[in-house]
Order: sequence, then C-alpha cells, then structure tokens
Amino acid sequence: MFLNIHEWPPLGVVLLVSSLGIVSGRLILRFINTYVRIKNKSTKEVVVFTVWTSIFCLILSWACVFMGQARPMISPEVKK
Repeated sequence: MFLNIHEWPPLGVVLLVSSLGIVSGRLILRFINTYVRIKNKSTKEVVVFTVWTSIFCLILSWACVFMGQARPMISPEVKK
C-alpha cells in the first residue's frame, strides 16, 4: 500500500474526521428534509457549507497542534 496508516498516523485521523463529517452531513440533511420549517434550498446549502467548513477547520487546527508537538520550536535546556 502506498500510505500505511501505521506508518503515518495523521492519515488515520484525517480519514476518521472526514468519514465522521460525511456521516454527520448525511444525518443533518436527513433531519432538514424531515423538518417542516426548513424547505428552502439555500438553507440546506448553508448547513452543508457549515458542516464542511467546521470539518476543515477541525482538521487544520489538529494539524497545527500535531506539527507543533512533532517539531517544537523551543527545546528544553538540560542543566549539568
């Protein structure tokens, strides 16, 4: 396999968050279709946009934290 999840853990996190986003997006669309007050197409588009934007921001913030821990800018000083 080209990218193994065991060798590259961030791939697993990105795939997990993306799959959770797909499932939550489908559930929200199903809820919108059954809800009486929301029948506007633009409202559905706003909800889908909000879900995918939040997923993107979650992955981006997680990547920043992960990279900050992987390569810290300040290393501890060891006193002898």
